[in-house]
Amino acid sequence: MDKFKDFAEKDMLEQIDMLEQVVTDNEIQAVAPLLDLYGSQVCDQAVEEVMYHALQQLMQGHDAAVMQGLSHPATDIQLLAMRCGCESGSAYFQTYLVEKLHKTTDPVLLAEIIRSMTAFADTELITVLLPYMQHVDTGVAGSCMDLLTSLGGEQARDGLIQLVQREMDHLDDIGGCSFVAALGMEGLGRFADNKTIAFLIANVHHDSPTFRRLVNESLIAIGPDAIPALIQCVRKGTVDERIMAVNSIGFIRHRNGAELLIAELDAEYTADINVRFAMYEAIGRVDCLRSALCLAEALSAEEDDFIINAVLMGLERICHPGLARVFHDLTGNELWVQGMVQKLLALRSNNILKVVYAIPEYRAVIVDNLTHRGDQGLIKFCRTLFNDAIPPLPEQIGIGTEEPLRLFSGKRIVVVDDSRAILRFYCEVASGAGFDVVSVSDGQQALDYFQQEDAETIDLLLTDMNMPNKDGIELVEAVRQIAYFRDLPILMATTESDSSQRDVALRAGVSEFISKPFSREVLLQRLATMLLGAI
Repeated sequence: MDKFKDFAEKDMLEQIDMLEQVVTDNEIQAVAPLLDLYGSQVCDQAVEEVMYHALQQLMQGHDAAVMQGLSHPATDIQLLAMRCGCESGSAYFQTYLVEKLHKTTDPVLLAEIIRSMTAFADTELITVLLPYMQHVDTGVAGSCMDLLTSLGGEQARDGLIQLVQREMDHLDDIGGCSFVAALGMEGLGRFADNKTIAFLIANVHHDSPTFRRLVNESLIAIGPDAIPALIQCVRKGTVDERIMAVNSIGFIRHRNGAELLIAELDAEYTADINVRFAMYEAIGRVDCLRSALCLAEALSAEEDDFIINAVLMGLERICHPGLARVFHDLTGNELWVQGMVQKLLALRSNNILKVVYAIPEYRAVIVDNLTHRGDQGLIKFCRTLFNDAIPPLPEQIGIGTEEPLRLFSGKRIVVVDDSRAILRFYCEVASGAGFDVVSVSDGQQALDYFQQEDAETIDLLLTDMNMPNKDGIELVEAVRQIAYFRDLPILMATTESDSSQRDVALRAGVSEFISKPFSREVLLQRLATMLLGAI
């Protein structure tokens, strides 16, 4: 167009005014001269930016203009043309993209070509795309898997399964996996067919903790459709597989999962204490009447403190109105009431404490317990919880009620576990022994804390192995890469029965292990052993 002949000689405001007028008049014929001018260094950068947006508006809905843009030497103009071309939905443009895909080596262009193909919901693209799942550039591979997942179908699913399986066969020494494998596993979470679920269930307790976490996340993403197969795993799997399957059911948080777990509770294969703990914790994650009734019955049926903690944390979350009747019916057992009050105070179970404080028998025990323990922090907590209803307590606590020796005063411990019951247990035990406690519920939160400026005050890390977001192995490996923490004592708590898992953890940098379940005394003894040289 002749109107752009002297474009470079005009001042910036005139150039911008011309570009805006071309857009207003929708002058498609201006695309060619604008493409010639773009990137020619005859324009100010601000003018070139306006020109870019002018081309964007002119190309939209005009295939010929899009094709002109696609042949431009500048990558950003090619990308712009692709985005505009996708809006047309033209079959011709789809054919062009496929041809361009085979000819292009630039990862940026490849990823954009694949993303552009999302405009065409054509399952015939699956065959074309499958090889690009294994591209060395993660952006290309990720875009490919996203598109394959959206297209769906058996061929796309099988391609993802094969990719993930190959990655599983090539793990590093500490069981880590590639970014591409993680993307593939995430993609599988969007399928809900039997073959996908069966593949995930078969790897629910994979040797790699990272893969276990990814499998768990995919099963949770699938949701209720995965529950029947998970229940079969609970019935027929190893102890480790049962625990992982139960955890997945709990995080799906569906009523049907809770009801099926309740039905399985008394089966012979749930006798393992860690399995039962996981089952009660999973049931407590589902807010429904059946869950509340099951947990309430467990208060008197279960005897192990480890199990009771999981039951109480579930009830704390649900706290059904009928809970008061359950606790009232158990007032005849004075020893049980005494023990229950101690547990509730130790766990600081706000909701349940409010329920039982309304029952005279429990209220008397709570006040008596506070009087004899002399824990000013706990007294303050209860006064706040009960709106200052706690009666005045003696200023001088009686003989034998002095605060116990705080062995770890001045020491800071980071405790990490996705189980609220276990996390509360750690906090109560560690703080009671004098630790300054930092508690977090997954590995990523813990790593974030380790990367803060005051993290050098940390004396010990106590972490679970299997957790969401970042598992214990990944956390330990990342902590060991921080120079200051290369010699930090790290204690890993685990339910794992497979010795190979401990080998993986040792290679990652774990100092010692403690097997769940364990008592307060066992935990304190282990902590003392690990920190003995620093006391």
